[in-house]
Amino acid sequence: METNDSDVGMRFSAEVTKKLSRNWSGSWEEEFRLRDNISAMDRLYSGLSVSYDVSPYFSTSLAYQHQLINHEGKPSTDYQEYWDFRHKGVLSGSFTYPIGQFELSLRQRFDMTLRTDSINPEEANNPKLEARTRAELQYSFWATPLKPYASVEMFNPLNNVAYTQDEWLTSMRYTAGLTYRLDARTRVELYYFFENENKQDVNIGRNNPNKVTITTEKEQKHVIGFAYKYKF
Repeated sequence: METNDSDVGMRFSAEVTKKLSRNWSGSWEEEFRLRDNISAMDRLYSGLSVSYDVSPYFSTSLAYQHQLINHEGKPSTDYQEYWDFRHKGVLSGSFTYPIGQFELSLRQRFDMTLRTDSINPEEANNPKLEARTRAELQYSFWATPLKPYASVEMFNPLNNVAYTQDEWLTSMRYTAGLTYRLDARTRVELYYFFENENKQDVNIGRNNPNKVTITTEKEQKHVIGFAYKYKF
């Protein structure tokens, strides 16, 4: 089976970062998302992170994120929307290198997401492990505090269930945005991304465990986002 869908969403986030020492810093971030053509709440994220600057070019970070997710209805909920809580741990490393007025950055990120609802381990793994690889190019103007950027990112599952072992790439994201420095501590960011998802959903019959349905779910997402960042 195969489904094909498209959606328009919006994201709003605010992040506060505190410099703890020469190399260490800590951050608190809140993010709110809308989906269904900006008509319904999608999810709310609350996160804490700590980062360490290994050198002027390389940094690492460790983060925890609490997720509150609003799901569309399904047969087991009589097609009523329901809420789901999840916990995510994130480990990442970033390499940044200036080239004239350009800045090239590469980021490798590993996510572990723990679900709190009940799931069939043959349909989905819990926790879910995923790798995200991103390349970004940013440009700095000499006379204005405006920095345009573009990036591409791929999402790779790391612990598929037996029925989806051949699935190695679930999503590609293409982003373009602008960062504007309001003052020495404050930044605002406006961005747009297009995401092409291609995932496999496994459903095992409740009354007949031998009936396994694998659906290829394709979705094209158009998302506009606004971010506020304060660092002190």
